[in-house]
Amino acid sequence: MKYYIGCKWWRNRKWSGEAFFPHNLDRKDYLTFYSKVFDLVELDLSNSTDSDSYSNKLHDDRLLFEKWVTDTPHNFRFTIKLPRYIIEDAYKVDDFLEELAPLKQKVLAVIIESPPPIKLTLANGGREWLDDIVRTCTYHDYLVACEFNHSSWFQDLTYNLLHKHKAAIAWSNFSSRYSNLIITANFLYIRINNGNERKWIEKVKEKERELNDADRERLDFAIVVVDNPTKANHILRLLDLPIKDDHTHWICKVIMHVDLDSFFPSCEELRDPMLKGKPHAVIMTDETKENITRGAVASCSYEARKHGVRSAMSLFTARQLCPQLILNPVDKSYYQQISEKVMNLIEGYADVLEQASIDEAYLDCTKKITNTQVDIKEYAAKIKDTIRQQCGGLLSSIGVAPTKSAAKIASDFKKPDGLTIIYPDQLQNFLGNLEVYKIAGYRPQNTTGIEG
Repeated sequence: MKYYIGCKWWRNRKWSGEAFFPHNLDRKDYLTFYSKVFDLVELDLSNSTDSDSYSNKLHDDRLLFEKWVTDTPHNFRFTIKLPRYIIEDAYKVDDFLEELAPLKQKVLAVIIESPPPIKLTLANGGREWLDDIVRTCTYHDYLVACEFNHSSWFQDLTYNLLHKHKAAIAWSNFSSRYSNLIITANFLYIRINNGNERKWIEKVKEKERELNDADRERLDFAIVVVDNPTKANHILRLLDLPIKDDHTHWICKVIMHVDLDSFFPSCEELRDPMLKGKPHAVIMTDETKENITRGAVASCSYEARKHGVRSAMSLFTARQLCPQLILNPVDKSYYQQISEKVMNLIEGYADVLEQASIDEAYLDCTKKITNTQVDIKEYAAKIKDTIRQQCGGLLSSIGVAPTKSAAKIASDFKKPDGLTIIYPDQLQNFLGNLEVYKIAGYRPQNTTGIEG
């Protein structure tokens, strides 16, 4: 059985700082951050009582629902506790669910809380109310969980009606006084707010054991709602599921800087595999390969760098440092062909690709990562593997960060064949420990640029 674990609402200032939200996170980004950690939130709209401005309220809600869709990943889910000002009128519920349409793809269930005056008695029409309100919700293809506030509801008449509509009971401390877990739908809905997390999870597990094989297969998922992220992680531990309390979740742009390692020499190795593992360099010269006597180093292999050879160095100095240095003249058209092949390969991994030079590009992968919820490290590693496998073993280094400049620095951090990720909450500390010349565009005048 799948579990959806989450909290009631997300706009809680008490979660800021070390408890959950980073200190410097803007409140408008709380949902985005929260939805990268947990896969569910319960929205309790029951306190909305603005019946006088009913039409305007629905319009405002629709705009808000549209924003929530764009602010959360595709696999994130909401449960919506319907507003109190509509709950006694099926027609108003119908209108509200029409306005909820922008969020529908992400709504796991709607919760109906029985108003205090309504009880399950023959005199006050409670059964008719429940039948109408649940029927209206299921007509709009929403799963329904019903939260009852009076003991009269906990009887077979209610359970049979819910079973007919495939609706569940929203179990809480109150409802648990009157009945054990009764399953009337293909899911369980549990709200824990008294600290008895272990007791509730034991109840759920016991219920699973009681079911026969057929009923167990029909129970698709359980929703567990708690007060805060700490309790949510406690539930996850009790269920032997991975906790989600680290601070490595991405809340802004995902920028990758792809840098092809020692690109010109690597291209020469593609053409002549015998060069691999040897010190060699590509020389800026108008002379032929067989007769290179002058020029400067455009780039060199990492084996040559071990001898002190660097880009922009004169050929005379390079040969003094490495007498066995193998030379090749620059072949720009050939390198361009390889570059185009690489860029075409990696373009599919990006929302936007910006080629910075013949051997490097910036990839904005924000939507690709958000929409698929793939692990960022795995995604970057897949790019590296694609380049290596499709381009004859060509190596690349990738830096991942919230900004282009930080991603550029990260790609230089571990070479060759490196992968460095600077998470948003680590950015300040990472940059604070670097020399100024490591920042793109800032170099001491006596520092020679080194090609990757």
